[in-house]
Amino acid sequence: MIDSTNQSLADFVFASKTRKFATGKQRHVTDAFRTVCWFHYLRRATGARTTYQMDTLVEIADASAARDPQDKKNKWRGYSHGRHTPSPQLVQEIDGRFPEAAHLLNHPLWSVLRMDGNTEEQVKALLIQVHPDVFAVIRPKSWTGHTPLTLDGWNKRRLRGLEQQVSLDTLASLVLLLRLAANAKESKLSFEFGASVCRVLLMMGPWLKAHGIARPLSEYLTEHVLVLGHHNGQHHCF
Repeated sequence: MIDSTNQSLADFVFASKTRKFATGKQRHVTDAFRTVCWFHYLRRATGARTTYQMDTLVEIADASAARDPQDKKNKWRGYSHGRHTPSPQLVQEIDGRFPEAAHLLNHPLWSVLRMDGNTEEQVKALLIQVHPDVFAVIRPKSWTGHTPLTLDGWNKRRLRGLEQQVSLDTLASLVLLLRLAANAKESKLSFEFGASVCRVLLMMGPWLKAHGIARPLSEYLTEHVLVLGHHNGQHHCF
């Protein structure tokens, strides 16, 4: 089974047949990130060591008696590279035994990482799913029911509080905050958010490695996100 976690971003994009600047019906590399994560979550949950075992342990186990067994290992091999995204039907079929898989596949982080996305819509999508512990940090003290993701009131202590909630929710929140700061030309603040992104990436390293996207995701963030957080001619990189 190919281990994509140490691939360069360029190799990851090539293997997944995606694009970093997708248009129309082309698949964006973020589609590969989420598919590979989904695949490795199921691989770890089932203990599968090969794509053949993935077919047996994930799909055939869920097939009804009326359905003829099918050899789907090539399809699962494609998922391991991120070459195609699982269908909603398949995700729904296995949801009963692997409920976290659907949440991971549809996590708002993957949308947040698209630089061509509407930040306002991305904020709304994030806040629907964000964990209460993360929400408690990103919500300003003066919050009145409007969007809690603002640039007001951020300091090093509050940032450290967010960094301690190590998760995809945290990473998504920091990426959005960095983008919002960059759009508002708050260069010093965007630079601080960039440092936080790097620290969270470091703490998430074992999880990202286990889910097949450690190096390509860090390179993507360096090239497309951290570069926005420049201050005095410098920006962070990972």
